[in-house]
Amino acid sequence: MIVVAGHLIAMKQAHARIPSSRHRIRSVIGGVVMLTIPTLVFAFSFTSRADPAMFLRAWTAAIGLLGIVVVLASVDALNSLRLGRSLQREARAAFHAEIAETRRRIAEARAADPNMRDTPNLRLVSDEDSDRAD
Repeated sequence: MIVVAGHLIAMKQAHARIPSSRHRIRSVIGGVVMLTIPTLVFAFSFTSRADPAMFLRAWTAAIGLLGIVVVLASVDALNSLRLGRSLQREARAAFHAEIAETRRRIAEARAADPNMRDTPNLRLVSDEDSDRAD
């Protein structure tokens, strides 16, 4: 429980850097896990088949809480996929904007200098520098 509580505290402190949907989902998961741990401890340690009603209630609650954790973890995974796709779309849009800007600059440079070569000069040193090295 200490680890879960520490995780919740760390998430609260890093709230500005975490997307709000992820923060909400993981906070709820942390709260449910904080309830699940003592329920499981009670079910494993303090119930016996001698008291079938208590045994049934404890294990039903434990299994139900574990099911809720699994469902919330699935929601978190789907949310992470959604956030990842959103970031990918933003990166792709920025990439295409940079390509368009580069093409625009090349077109301006070609318009300004009609003798501009169609292929770039990929040499790392100028012709004068390579002559000096010989």
